[in-house]
Amino acid sequence: MSSLWNFTNTAVRKKTFRHVSVHSGLHVPNLAWRRNAVKTERGENACMQAVIHHAIALIECELDIIDKEMAHPGCFDRDSSSPPLAKWNGTAADLLELSLSLQKAGIITKLTGKEMAWSDVTKLIHRVFGMTVPRSYERKSRLFTRKKEEAPFLHKLIDIFRTESRNFFNK
Repeated sequence: MSSLWNFTNTAVRKKTFRHVSVHSGLHVPNLAWRRNAVKTERGENACMQAVIHHAIALIECELDIIDKEMAHPGCFDRDSSSPPLAKWNGTAADLLELSLSLQKAGIITKLTGKEMAWSDVTKLIHRVFGMTVPRSYERKSRLFTRKKEEAPFLHKLIDIFRTESRNFFNK
């Protein structure tokens, strides 16, 4: 760190602070660089050491965030543009029916062990399958008002499991 306090090359100083101002969101407008001071476009003098001290503090904060993300990756939201982890080949209604059942049975929960809200379940659906569920609460309520069969996908899963179980024991 001591090398940051002894900038002798003006070009290095300019490049460093341009980088810090761009990546930190701070605006450092048209600075006039001198050996020990910085002059802003409004004519104000700023001590070079103070400017460097603030830049170091910003860099240390960024490094601290990176360290925390490495230690606790589950606490940091991932890029929402990442590709889905799997492909759902059924209908959206089938997926909602299964997800709702898993949520209410307490099989899928938050990392803290608390029950997931329906909005968290739909975020999980998006993260795993890349599917967005528009009007998710409305679609959830429509699952309960079906007229023919209340849970056709779950019944289909039960039938498949029974068939596979019989096939396993009949070998």
